[in-house]
Amino acid sequence: MDARLWDGTTDHVAMLKSLTMPLAPRESLGAATNRKLRLFAVACHRSLPGFLSWADGIDPKQIVLDAERHAEGPSPEENATDDLNSRATATSTWCGVWFAGDSAWGTVNSLVRSTGLFKGPLSPVRAASLLREIFGNPFRPCEAFRAECKLCVGLGRITDGFWLDVECPTCGGVGLVRRTPAWLGPCVMDLARAVGEERLPDGAFVTDRLFVLADALEEAGCTESELLSHLRCTVLCANCGHGVSHLLDEERRLYGGCLWCQSLETMPHRHFPGCWVLDLLLGKE
Repeated sequence: MDARLWDGTTDHVAMLKSLTMPLAPRESLGAATNRKLRLFAVACHRSLPGFLSWADGIDPKQIVLDAERHAEGPSPEENATDDLNSRATATSTWCGVWFAGDSAWGTVNSLVRSTGLFKGPLSPVRAASLLREIFGNPFRPCEAFRAECKLCVGLGRITDGFWLDVECPTCGGVGLVRRTPAWLGPCVMDLARAVGEERLPDGAFVTDRLFVLADALEEAGCTESELLSHLRCTVLCANCGHGVSHLLDEERRLYGGCLWCQSLETMPHRHFPGCWVLDLLLGKE
């Protein structure tokens, strides 16, 4: 797996394995935290047509809400784990995804084995697109947020994803800090937080708020094209799952369709909690 293959593949199993497998390239390590993997599982369930079949009259939407809240970290007064445990017995697929153990690799293995999740109505194209929605491209980290070490004055930069190693790979120190771009000001942060305050019925973010955030970033001086285009992405190629919303219909016809596979078929794209751009802006892992 590399940056270009990650962008265009529909092999969601290979994508999952590349995130945390023991021999994964260093660039991808650290991207797949338990929180991100679990929010990916939540996004998958939200994307199923009508969700799965649940037993004993349990509301699947409430289960997904509980799972999302628990992934983000329940407040001390909430016993979200017990609540989720009692509800999730309705499906072995969900239990396999959620209670795979503490390690991210165990969660990935469970996701890969969850036949109800990927051999049912959720297509591999949709699953791959959701991986790109949650993890971005871990092989091509956003330059503006790369970490640097205070102790060796930038010489100890790391390039393995959006988040920091415990130690600087150059000097072995612990002075790594995440850069804060000049355009990431209070106004942009407020708009990023506001995105999560309004949801569509399927739990996705409202696209208008994402467009406003993208415009604000651009006005503040952000030139990260991949970051901006993701916030504005509302349409994907139905064949390979690659984002095509930044191209007008006329341009897509001129280029023969999708720039990756030349298909003219499209499908709508939804942004869910765990979206790599929002997490990056808000400093979430």
